[in-house]
Amino acid sequence: MVHWAGGVHTQLRFDRPAPGSHAKTSAGAINFIRTLAPRYDDSTIAAVLNHNGLTTGKGNSWNRARVVSARRTHDIKPTVQSPASLGLLSLKKAAEYCGASQSTVHKLIDAGLVHNEQTVPLAPLEIRKDDLDSHTVQSHLRTLRATGRLDLRGDAATSRCAWHVLRGRGWREGFAHAFDGAFGLGQGDCPGGQGAPGG
Repeated sequence: MVHWAGGVHTQLRFDRPAPGSHAKTSAGAINFIRTLAPRYDDSTIAAVLNHNGLTTGKGNSWNRARVVSARRTHDIKPTVQSPASLGLLSLKKAAEYCGASQSTVHKLIDAGLVHNEQTVPLAPLEIRKDDLDSHTVQSHLRTLRATGRLDLRGDAATSRCAWHVLRGRGWREGFAHAFDGAFGLGQGDCPGGQGAPGG
């Protein structure tokens, strides 16, 4: 009710906002939390949310306590199985495991010798420990330690060939496309001009 000078009164009516509607966390952020929660702790989830530019319903950056609160509100269970328990390593852990640099691990990934996944954009890479233990990868790492060189061109070509075969080409055509891309004769039609799956 507004009381004006002179004794006139005006009654105003407004709809009351629904409880919590002014501070509702976006569906995108909740989906990230739901996807990450089975494998990652709340601090890691907060970091991934912040890296992706997602905020809380009040526009705040994420921290562990806010992730815990969001999980409880939306009935999302905490970590069930960590990546390590599933035989998966982050990029940093993979480099430490190999006794090599992170750039070396990236090169192994680009060559198709090591596969990696990400649960959501900008989440930690998940690299299979079994791939790092393979005879081919271990052989390259031994050569790297002995000579300081990492030559993956042949393996990259083989990986590209396998990719083309999976695309429905025969081995002969697959090798032709693969070695064109591997040795700079052309990039064929591999995705992104790289051709190595899982890169």
